[in-house]
Amino acid sequence: MRKLSAYTLSSAWLVLAATALAGPTTTGGQPIPKIYTAEDGTPTQSLVSGTSTSGASTASAHGHGKIDSPAGALVANPLAAGKADVHFDFSQVTGAKLSGSTRFRFKTAHLDFRSGSCDRLVIVGKSATIGGTGTLNGAAGYRFSLSATSGPPHLFRMRITNQATSAVVYDSQRNDSETAAPTAALGNGWIDVTAASPAARAQVPAGATRASAIEPAAGADLGFALAQNFPNPFNGGTLVRFTLPERSHLKLLVLDVAGRQVATLAVGAWDPGTHAVIWRGRTDADEPARSGVYFVRMTAGLMGGEQRFMALRKMVLVD
Repeated sequence: MRKLSAYTLSSAWLVLAATALAGPTTTGGQPIPKIYTAEDGTPTQSLVSGTSTSGASTASAHGHGKIDSPAGALVANPLAAGKADVHFDFSQVTGAKLSGSTRFRFKTAHLDFRSGSCDRLVIVGKSATIGGTGTLNGAAGYRFSLSATSGPPHLFRMRITNQATSAVVYDSQRNDSETAAPTAALGNGWIDVTAASPAARAQVPAGATRASAIEPAAGADLGFALAQNFPNPFNGGTLVRFTLPERSHLKLLVLDVAGRQVATLAVGAWDPGTHAVIWRGRTDADEPARSGVYFVRMTAGLMGGEQRFMALRKMVLVD
């Protein structure tokens, strides 16, 4: 893994870190909103391009990695099998047009699909189904249906059909019905699905503490940024600082070395500026995390969906 350089905090942040890490802080934080699960099995959000519901919020589905494409998936070459590369990034603000793209490459069979237009995003719990049209090896006239479930385990399915005849060209689950849930495990990556919440607000879970926020100076040219946590290595607590250029939808997670989610540090809509939260080494189940190497992953995007950002920082929890 590429070595990550350390981030040096200013003297003001050193004072803040020392004060904040000295003990628990009263934050008035609330539990993370239930944006991943629908208790009764109904969709938490169902969005079709061009439709509108009350409120203004963002639903998104994105991820990348590899799946094992089985024999029989490619109709023209049923014996072809091997790794296929997956990348997709879609978002939709309520009432606005769905935006995003996907690329699916099955190199063994010389298959390269790229989306052009997208017209459907449906999110049910932790799963998303996305539909649209695109090109296959540079030729237009194809439709795709992508299904993805946020893990662990992260699961994926890709289905490509001829737009004119509806004949199946590729389906990673040829023996399953068109509406069957994805079953192919996504490796070397991750999937993130977030349902829109009309009352979306910045949330800090009970396992983390919101340390501070610095409002942007007038005329400041801010960009997305995730600083190295401090201290690192750490025991008892570590400060994680991030910057947003405009009001953005944010998810800040702690992952283990296998890419599995350990703790949620922040989620929801956040105002522009520099913010900081403290992870005290506890999991989402409010249990102490084991000592070892972890990663803090920041995924964020402007509320309009036109810019997205992802970054990782390595951190070490010691006994």
